[in-house]
Amino acid sequence: MEELTLEELIKYTVRIQQDSFLFYRKAARILEGNEMKPVIDGLADFKADQLKQLKDLLSEYTLASEDIDFMFDVDTDLFDDILDNGDIPAQATPRDVLVLSLKREDRTAKTYVMIMNLPLLEERAGQLYRLLLEDEKEKISALRERAEKAARR
Repeated sequence: MEELTLEELIKYTVRIQQDSFLFYRKAARILEGNEMKPVIDGLADFKADQLKQLKDLLSEYTLASEDIDFMFDVDTDLFDDILDNGDIPAQATPRDVLVLSLKREDRTAKTYVMIMNLPLLEERAGQLYRLLLEDEKEKISALRERAEKAARR
C-alpha cells in the first residue's frame, strides 16, 4: 500500500499507458509480416489515445488544492506488476505476444477497477476511468477471441 494524491494516481496511470504503448510498438516489430501485426498496431494506437485522455485530465485540473491533494491508500502492486512484466522474449511467437497482451490488458482493467473503487474519487477522474475500463473490456474481449482462434489452429 502506498498513499497517493489524485494527481500522482493519474501520473502512475500515464506511466502504465506509456509503458504499454512501447510494449505494443516492440511487439509490432516482432510481428512484422504476420497477420497479428495490425491487431498489435491497433493496440498501440489505442494506448496512445488513452494516454492523451489521461494527459488531458491532468492538464484540466483546476481543483482546489485540498481536493487534488487528498491522499488515497492505493495497492500499487497492480501498477508494478504491469510495469515489471513488459519484456517480450526474443523468440516470442505471435501466440506468445497475444497471451502477453491479454495479460497486460487484464491487469490494466483490474487497475482501473481498483481506482474506480477508491472512496471520494473526483467525479471527472471517475468518469474517465469508467470510459477507460469499458475500452479495456472491449480490447480484452477481442484479444480473447483472437487467442481462442489461435488455440484452435
